[in-house]
Amino acid sequence: MPAGDAPAAAAAADPVDALAALAPGPVLLTSLLALDSVALPDRFDRVNVVAAWERVSCWVAAQQARAMAAAVGATPTDDDDFAREEVAAALGLSPGSADRRMEVARALATRLVDARRALAEGTIGYWHAVSLVEATEELDDAATARVQAALLNPRHGRADGRSLAEFRRALRRAVLRAAPAAAEAAHHDAATRRGVQTWPLPAGMAEFRATLTADGLATVTAALDAWADRLKTAGNCGGADG
Repeated sequence: MPAGDAPAAAAAADPVDALAALAPGPVLLTSLLALDSVALPDRFDRVNVVAAWERVSCWVAAQQARAMAAAVGATPTDDDDFAREEVAAALGLSPGSADRRMEVARALATRLVDARRALAEGTIGYWHAVSLVEATEELDDAATARVQAALLNPRHGRADGRSLAEFRRALRRAVLRAAPAAAEAAHHDAATRRGVQTWPLPAGMAEFRATLTADGLATVTAALDAWADRLKTAGNCGGADG
């Protein structure tokens, strides 16, 4: 067999393994469309096909963000109200959701170009990119560049198996390192919105939601745990009035 035919033969012999070598894009999409995943006998292979589709979806999201920025402009204009309504109608979104999609697309087209490239490569997912956009909205260009560089290191991406929650934790740490003053100001601003909301529930129950600082939440949680332990020790399961 000629040497040049070896990759083609390997792909034909094991089409699922060949998917991992393909970059997200039209070629990978075509290969997936030609593959009958239902007919694959091995579940591990079927999961690999799902992962390949996920990489394609990331690539599609990056292309859509690029097209969105081209459609509405890379920066806000006086026509944004019209653009938002057009995007909302075209995509079946609320005006608020359309506006957010526009903001994300613009950020990926300007200050977070490397993040859009990583999205197109399948290194990060769309919601990873959205988290990066949101976390850097109030940062200057230099700090944003530092955060982006730190988070797009391969060990922070999907190659490491990091979930979105893990990515966001790494993102918060990167923002603190890149712009500690901005992070502190954001914390103080958020702390002004502390509060507690309560709702009645059926059967003599109630629900509450508390928005607190992290250390305040730890204090409240410890107090509630201690109170619950005392009730258990006393054999008090609580009645409709307590």
